[in-house]
Amino acid sequence: APLPAALWALYLSLVNLGSPAMINYGWEWATLEIGFLAIFLCAEWPPHSRFPLLLPPPPPVLWLFRWYVARFLLGAGMSKLGEGASGCWRELSCTRTHYATQPMPSPLAWLMHRLPPHWHSAEAGLTLSSQLLLPFLLLLPLRPARLSAFAISLVFEIGLVLTGNYAWINWVLAVPSLSLLDDDAIATAVGLVAPVTSLALAQSAARADAHASALG
Repeated sequence: APLPAALWALYLSLVNLGSPAMINYGWEWATLEIGFLAIFLCAEWPPHSRFPLLLPPPPPVLWLFRWYVARFLLGAGMSKLGEGASGCWRELSCTRTHYATQPMPSPLAWLMHRLPPHWHSAEAGLTLSSQLLLPFLLLLPLRPARLSAFAISLVFEIGLVLTGNYAWINWVLAVPSLSLLDDDAIATAVGLVAPVTSLALAQSAARADAHASALG
């Protein structure tokens, strides 16, 4: 934990001092928020186990990550429909010009830009739906709802990464979204036939510690 805490403090000082590298677009404070939460996911120092990474993360920290994702999505959606927002979102026509006017369009953006108008209308509708409805889905205390919210959010962010360049803004949403997964979901995703439970991991770590002590 000391290392991520020190890195967080250094980055906070850069943001507060107004470094020329900071663009003051909100990404810096989002990075600081999730960076602060990440401190509590790290092993304590000095660690009491040779395998501190196997210790389960604190549930309150996971819920704070989920709350961050919900606020991020809801804020993005409300900014598109609030006072002063472009009327193209209400008309579902924003993506007709989005790909050609965004920062550093990718080759895939050129293909997306040339899609028929009804495709762009569907894109705009799906964007609003994912940002205004998904936050409530991911906060439901239901595993299928939580995993569905993760899958939708991940696909949405990957699509943005592939079609444009918004620095790390997409990653400050995609990475915290991993908090929506549980051990079984992660084990299934990496192709394990029999997901290993946290208890089994803790028992393995304990046996390894005992073996190391016997050798020492």
